[in-house]
Amino acid sequence: MIAEAARWVVAGVLVVSGVSKLASRSASKAEEMRAMGIPAPLAPAVAVGLPFVELVVAALLLVVDARWPTYLPVGLFAAFTALIAGNLLRGRRPSCRCFGSLSDRPLSPLTLVRNGWLLALSAVAIATPHGAGQPGWLAAVLFVPTVALLLLA
Repeated sequence: MIAEAARWVVAGVLVVSGVSKLASRSASKAEEMRAMGIPAPLAPAVAVGLPFVELVVAALLLVVDARWPTYLPVGLFAAFTALIAGNLLRGRRPSCRCFGSLSDRPLSPLTLVRNGWLLALSAVAIATPHGAGQPGWLAAVLFVPTVALLLLA
């Protein structure tokens, strides 16, 4: 039950992230990716492709009746968390556009905590033996701290 709730919350976060990135009016998305530490040759492709990857992973989490989709957000959030940690360790605090126009604060330790939480939820979701099922009341319980961290970071 906890794993299914985590799966729903992670999918919801990925939908919000993907849609907000697509809706963002920022003209320099590739430059934002470079500022985060993405190599210049890859930055344009990452800027264009990342929202679609997030939306596809969310759809797979909600639609595919199997465990394998739950491994995908673990990889995504592990990469995001490593990128954030690397920036913070180097003393770099570029603007976090992790949620498109919904977030433009500089990276901070709280950003790292938020992503650590999302990585942990993704890892918990791996325990679902099958598809997403019904979210149930526990999804609401997990959703509250997730929204709080999204708003604070």
